Amino acid sequence: MAKTNIDSPKKVASSFLKTMCILTFIGVSIANFIGPIYSHINLDKNILILEKKIDELKSVDENSIAVTSLEDALDETYRAKQNKNTTLILNLLAGAFCIFGATLMLFLNKNGFFFYTIGELAPVISHFIMFGFGNTKFSMFTSAFSIIIPLAFIIIYAVQLKDME
Repeated sequence: MAKTNIDSPKKVASSFLKTMCILTFIGVSIANFIGPIYSHINLDKNILILEKKIDELKSVDENSIAVTSLEDALDETYRAKQNKNTTLILNLLAGAFCIFGATLMLFLNKNGFFFYTIGELAPVISHFIMFGFGNTKFSMFTSAFSIIIPLAFIIIYAVQLKDME
């Protein structure tokens, strides 16, 4: 619930909303800026590492679950390489929408919720359009996990809308 400042009748954000915005700034910085830039720069190196690890494991046991899982990861990484520029740009734009939206909500502006929601859902939707839901257990788990946190934050911010103008 928004508090009213003693000196002025203007509402200020609750400590819960401030905490959510700080968590958003940290999470978006990692998930939409640092992570995607790091992945973009190191994608080719990661492909080489995966290929080397697969070769090492195949020399021990060609039919192991680890080999199959790493081959699935390598296939996903090749697909990521095909879309790496699009993915980077989309993540950066989505991050900017989230930061802008959270900043507006911090100042109790309801419009921030819509910017934030677009910023959270755009990468998730585009990921499923480009990569699908995944064919392996690991990729299905990571796909499901990538939906849970954005939806949780969207719901939490939606509950806070009653205190915004």
